[in-house]
Amino acid sequence: MDKVGSHVIMLVKSPQKGRVKTRLAASLPESFVVDLYKHFVFDLLKMLNQGHHQFTIYYHPPDAESDIVDWLGNHLRHKPQYGETIGERIMNALREQFEAGFKNVIVIGSDSPDLPGSFLDEALYSLEKNDAVIGPSRDGGYYLIGFHKEAFLAEAFNGIDWGTEKVYAQTMMIFEKHLYNVHVLREWHDIDRFEDLQDLFTQNLDTYFAHSNTMRFLLNYRDELKKMTFL
Repeated sequence: MDKVGSHVIMLVKSPQKGRVKTRLAASLPESFVVDLYKHFVFDLLKMLNQGHHQFTIYYHPPDAESDIVDWLGNHLRHKPQYGETIGERIMNALREQFEAGFKNVIVIGSDSPDLPGSFLDEALYSLEKNDAVIGPSRDGGYYLIGFHKEAFLAEAFNGIDWGTEKVYAQTMMIFEKHLYNVHVLREWHDIDRFEDLQDLFTQNLDTYFAHSNTMRFLLNYRDELKKMTFL
């Protein structure tokens, strides 16, 4: 795999109350959820750095640069997201990196803090032989999507019911319509609901992720979370 010609886009949101993990905030204090989201991002950045991937952080909203720099520093490559829908924002970010000269580009979100780095390696490697790659999430969406430069398909982001369980299926229908060779990664999870967070915690007590920022943060709140039948 030629990592020089490959690039990873990570989508993040400005860590403000009411902007991040809103479904989780329905069950947990908003300040807790904002701090939790920050740890999600820290763990994903660690994974990217350990894999020696070239990456750019695309932040939302587009006027949040000062918030992002205050949070993550200005040593990381960062750009604003543009577009009305998440699909438009992904499409525009991909197009920008292809125009910058990268051959294989993938996009990940910031809702899967324990996403294995091997998934990214597999995704980028697959684009040497396939038009596109996608990682389905358990809620019917996807946690990763990417293209080979010559096969970039803007239509894959049009007419999608974003935020629903139809996203992955609708995207695959578009790929099938265009007779695309698509590499499908193993299913993974987004942490959107209280139950997802419970599963993340219990499933990672004895994994490499047990020593992550996210897990240490949750363990620090063990007593409070016990009251919510979390542990």
